[in-house]
Amino acid sequence: MHPLKKAYNAYIQAHYDGAYDGKEDEEKAEAVAQRVHKLGLSYDQFAELACSLWDRWATQKGWKYPLWNVITSDASFDRIEKFLDYAQVLDTPNELREEIFYEQAYILDYIDWWMGVRDVQPDHELHVSMSAKIGATERVCEQYGIPFITTDVNFIASQVEDLHGNC
Repeated sequence: MHPLKKAYNAYIQAHYDGAYDGKEDEEKAEAVAQRVHKLGLSYDQFAELACSLWDRWATQKGWKYPLWNVITSDASFDRIEKFLDYAQVLDTPNELREEIFYEQAYILDYIDWWMGVRDVQPDHELHVSMSAKIGATERVCEQYGIPFITTDVNFIASQVEDLHGNC
């Protein structure tokens, strides 16, 4: 079995308490592995990121976990490239970059809570600058395909729910 497929299987077993039982396609796994390498990700990082990006969609479809064909699709690579672009924030000073990452994680957790994916409302434990709030909010809005209007997480979560429906 290809090491990329092993990383995917390990992630599925660890996070979804399931076992992947799909057919092995060595040629496809090798082609995907080359694309993963071009992204600069390890196989474990790819499996985690791709599954995370498709988790909500897989749940909506009634699947136990994001399927191999979904996480290895062209659409998946497009989403991952966009996510990596957001994460780089190359021209941002380190302190602000850390604040943006923290705030972005909080907003995403808040949206999950708002939409019923999480049972407990996340705590906003760290005060971040307005620059970090704006940077994080812009990235989340772009990720969900909604216009950036405000940093109000209630408004953003409502917009995501209106656009994408409730899981």
